[in-house]
Amino acid sequence: MNRRANRLETPALGKPWRPEAVQAMPALRDRTGRDGFSRRSALAAIALLLGAGPSLAQTPRRIWHIGILNWTPQNLDILMNELAGLGYTAGQGAEFTIRDCASRPDVAAKAAAELVGMKVDLIIATSTGPARAAKAATASIPILISAADPLQSGLVASLAQPGANLTGVSISAFDLIAKRVELARELLPGLTRIAYLGQTGEPNAEAFAAVVRTAAARLGIDVLTVWAGAGDPVEPAVAEAAARQAQAVVPQPIFIPNGREIAEAAVRHRLPVVGEGYAYAAAGGLLGYGIDRTYLWNRLAAMVDRVLRGARPADLPMEQGVRTLLSVNLSAARSIDLSIPAALLDRADEVIE
Repeated sequence: MNRRANRLETPALGKPWRPEAVQAMPALRDRTGRDGFSRRSALAAIALLLGAGPSLAQTPRRIWHIGILNWTPQNLDILMNELAGLGYTAGQGAEFTIRDCASRPDVAAKAAAELVGMKVDLIIATSTGPARAAKAATASIPILISAADPLQSGLVASLAQPGANLTGVSISAFDLIAKRVELARELLPGLTRIAYLGQTGEPNAEAFAAVVRTAAARLGIDVLTVWAGAGDPVEPAVAEAAARQAQAVVPQPIFIPNGREIAEAAVRHRLPVVGEGYAYAAAGGLLGYGIDRTYLWNRLAAMVDRVLRGARPADLPMEQGVRTLLSVNLSAARSIDLSIPAALLDRADEVIE
């Protein structure tokens, strides 16, 4: 029998029902055993078509509940735009619950437990702190992370096979801060002492300090460490660095939200600062080197989409090789009477006049 002849056009498929469609139905047998429709059979078939069509047409699209744990109050516009491009906008494809963790593990733990209690469909953790909190809070809800070296921090056992319910994008944050030390030497060929600005009590602060010391030692540079607490002003730490004869400062990436404050303090104390990415240079900082956040959020949004379509986080390798950008702010350089080496300018991806 020709399969095409057995298809029925229904209202659910966007075409009006036609009486002649009944002729395309499979042959039925009436009570006498003869092939064909009895009046009762035809009416029953028509009623079935008309009753089933609307129910099929009105099947609602699922709204996914996505929880986001933010370690710092960073701008999530890029991530939200990337998700929107994949069909996940508030009220149309997704509902978002966003919690800022104020750079504190206890706040992150409470926020993660709250999202789990709300039975969200998926959790996005934007840094190592919230990623740890989310992992501790649930072993079943999928967790998508962007985190500094998740293998070294113990979030995953393997980048190729993260296992369990967690995957995402691995940021080589320790390599990036080592590169900032090298850029500081390139910026200041006579550099002999550099300050590392760390956040008191932050889980990765000491690890970043160790990386800075190792990178500086290879270049014959001494390192001094200054500290600022979560939510505290950073001006006193920059002032301390200047008072202790530091010639440049490399902050921990956690200070991205403090970019403008650090940049202004750097000008007052005439200290070159090599900060985290374009965001620092755009906030008035001298030199920024870090990940391309548009690319980062694009990759993370794509992984969110794959998981919500049915992929298991355990089967998705951690993405690596995030792109980097070098940004130079010439106005900031002029404010401390510093000339940027031509070779550094030539390599810059962004030059802010």
